[in-house]
Amino acid sequence: MPGRSFSSQNYRYGNGGQEKVDEISGSGNHYTATYWEYDPRIGRRWNIDPKPVAWESGYAAFRNNPILYVDPNGDFPFKSYEKGDKIKVKRWFRTVAVIEVVDYRKTARGVYIELKYTDKKSGKTDLRWIQSIRTNEPLGTGKPNKPYNDPNPSDDPSGADKPFYYTDAEVSAKGEPAGESTFRDGPKRIVKPKTVKWKGELSIVGKDSKGNYKADETLKYGFKLKKDGTVKALKLRKKGRSLFQRKSIKSAK
Repeated sequence: MPGRSFSSQNYRYGNGGQEKVDEISGSGNHYTATYWEYDPRIGRRWNIDPKPVAWESGYAAFRNNPILYVDPNGDFPFKSYEKGDKIKVKRWFRTVAVIEVVDYRKTARGVYIELKYTDKKSGKTDLRWIQSIRTNEPLGTGKPNKPYNDPNPSDDPSGADKPFYYTDAEVSAKGEPAGESTFRDGPKRIVKPKTVKWKGELSIVGKDSKGNYKADETLKYGFKLKKDGTVKALKLRKKGRSLFQRKSIKSAK
């Protein structure tokens, strides 16, 4: 309505973190990103999707659902998860497991995450968590911006190092029922005269019928700790496994 809008020339971003280009279609009517030009009034992109899928138009955006999905780069929309959400793990359109987001929030100097995995029909045994980290402020023997397994160094007895987040003794002490496994972590760092970036890649794995560990699902989360002490929690979302994570899972015994 006339007289009831506000626009600051100092803030260039709009819905989903997209950069506005008000010169083209007026205030808030055009967005740009690495891989697209986007018109929010009709929910369509100006160019063909660089990663098209067979079941929708190459001009579609956000999988035709801008409330459910975000697409910061304009190349691939993804859904993020929050406290209380349930992530369905599917195989051939069947739900074989569910991951409940018990908690995910930012803390004073990082984030806290708690997940509960409940197996339905996957048939996997000896459920374990494997987490790899990439950060510019590593702990232990980790190298800046290079992935490594968490914890680092391993909590396992000397000579029995495994890529799992929880040791065999810790898993036994948790005493969880068969088919269930809970993950908890609260990564944080101290404030530095630079932005600290921390990213976690987390996979739930279990033994298949041949006794090999296979991943059911992989999630990505993390945070940025700015030099003024403010924290930005990264979106919790599904993620394709990195080469390092695939090697970690393959090494599991």
